[in-house]
Amino acid sequence: MVLPFPYGLGTALALFIIFPLILRKKYMARMRGSGESGSGFGAGGFFGRGQGSGSSVRYVCLTCNHRYKGGECPRCGSKVKRADF
Repeated sequence: MVLPFPYGLGTALALFIIFPLILRKKYMARMRGSGESGSGFGAGGFFGRGQGSGSSVRYVCLTCNHRYKGGECPRCGSKVKRADF
């Protein structure tokens, strides 16, 4: 209504494309600022902990309480486990 047909359509399409990109850029900048500064992933401390720092995930068997790395417990053979960071 404000602009003639071809200009109004182009403006509307530009707004629907550019506005989400601006919102995404602001959101990603906010996420980078709230996490660990050295992770480099933009996801804060959640994903940045295990990679790059040398720590690995260890598991604790819920049956015999043995700590191990891998799929099943080497002591009892159970696959029921919880992650221990």
